[in-house]
Order: sequence, then C-alpha cells, then structure tokens
Amino acid sequence: MTDLEWKNFLLDKYRKIFFAVTNGEMVGMLGVVFFNQEKLRHRARLVSFFVSSEYKGLGIGTKLMKFVMQFLKER
Repeated sequence: MTDLEWKNFLLDKYRKIFFAVTNGEMVGMLGVVFFNQEKLRHRARLVSFFVSSEYKGLGIGTKLMKFVMQFLKER
C-alpha cells in the first residue's frame, strides 16, 4: 500500500486498529471492522489479531482483547 492508501485505511471510520506496545516496540495488534448498515451498527467484526512470537504466553493478547472489548462496549 502507498502512504496515502495506508492513511485512508487508518482514518476510515468503519475500521479501527489497536496496537500493543512494550518498551516502544509494537508486539501485538487487533483489527476491527464496524458495520455501517443501520440494523447492524451495534456490531463489529474482528478481522485480524496478532501477538509477536517472543511475547506469546505473557497475557498481551488477553489484555489487548479485553481493552478492545471495553472500547466496543463504550462505543
């Protein structure tokens, strides 16, 4: 993707990407897509989930998922 395509992707109001950062290093990410149809606006779809292999088993994925779930409840 070009820089402009990335910028547009990240600014799309129907998509949200969350990052887990440890010591300045991105060690995990979770992507969510929101539905824009009126009857489905209360729903979202998890589209990507990743934790770096050297950080697996440390609870980072669980913390990231809990953070995103709280964000979605408050949305």
